[in-house]
Amino acid sequence: MSVESIRAGILRLTSDAHLREQLRSAGRVRAARYSWQRAGAQMLEIVREAAGRT
Repeated sequence: MSVESIRAGILRLTSDAHLREQLRSAGRVRAARYSWQRAGAQMLEIVREAAGRT
């Protein structure tokens, strides 16, 4: 969380093509696990739960 560690990470990404590709692929896999429909259903569940507590 330090400025120096963020800087080091950015520099590593700019110089390591293999790491960039690994992270890009991992990001696509992770993003595929989420959907707006699922997020909406989870939000509705939270709102219903909160409304039941008041």
